[in-house]
Amino acid sequence: MKRKHQKEKNQTKSSAAKPEETIAGNVLIALEAITRAVNKARGLPVEEAQYSGCVPGWYHNIADILVKTVFKGLLALDSKGQFDARNFGRTTGMILRGTVFFGKEFETMLKTGKLWDLSEDQEKKLDAVSGIEVLFGFASKKFNRPIRNENQLVNQGFRHLEKWAINLLKGFKGQFVQLWNLPIEEQHKFLCGIAEGFILFLDSEGQFAGDRGRTTLYLNLIKFWPEIAAMQKAEPSKSRRDLQTWLINEAKIPISDNEEWFDHLCDEIGLSMKRAGRPGSPKQ
Repeated sequence: MKRKHQKEKNQTKSSAAKPEETIAGNVLIALEAITRAVNKARGLPVEEAQYSGCVPGWYHNIADILVKTVFKGLLALDSKGQFDARNFGRTTGMILRGTVFFGKEFETMLKTGKLWDLSEDQEKKLDAVSGIEVLFGFASKKFNRPIRNENQLVNQGFRHLEKWAINLLKGFKGQFVQLWNLPIEEQHKFLCGIAEGFILFLDSEGQFAGDRGRTTLYLNLIKFWPEIAAMQKAEPSKSRRDLQTWLINEAKIPISDNEEWFDHLCDEIGLSMKRAGRPGSPKQ
């Protein structure tokens, strides 16, 4: 995000807000939920939730579905420690696609969302809900050193990113040497894998792979989970029709207004409301 106004150095923020009430906190919640879903899909131990324990069960069900759809290619890359030329190509393609996304498309996405070149007043409003201080504790554990302000967070973040990139390049060098000594058929698999990896979870238009209608709704249900959780507990009680109408008219989510499709998706993730819909509607 481009900022016009430089903040004071080493400035720290109040930690009064709960993590789930901040942008940074919700990013950590989503990352942890996806990580736990990936580990579960791979049959690995699933650690106890530190951040995502506050979200409803349907949130975790969405994470499980996303891992099996949008991120299914990531699971296929697990070659159980054996060199796989096609998977090496897919990994290379994914890295190239990620470079293109952050180098060319990310700025456009921020501008579209009006999060680029903010005014001073807009920055203050964003800072109030950013929850950057939530990342300090996470980063302290990750970097194994105390992180108390934004400067330390950024500096250590770049240092670890640089270290990760160097290790990645060293690993790639070894794998390229191994690939060079393989038969031409294996080298062809590598080249085919690059094209497959390039659109493994982001297509050429920057859209997530899989059913776009469902994926769009899944991601927005995650985004608006606090509001939806509140609607589930509201009095007077709300129905799925109320939720669907709110998502379309208030949250401005471009999804189908087909009631049967929406109810089927809610059933799939276990999202129920207190009150049933209009007479004749499926039970909630």
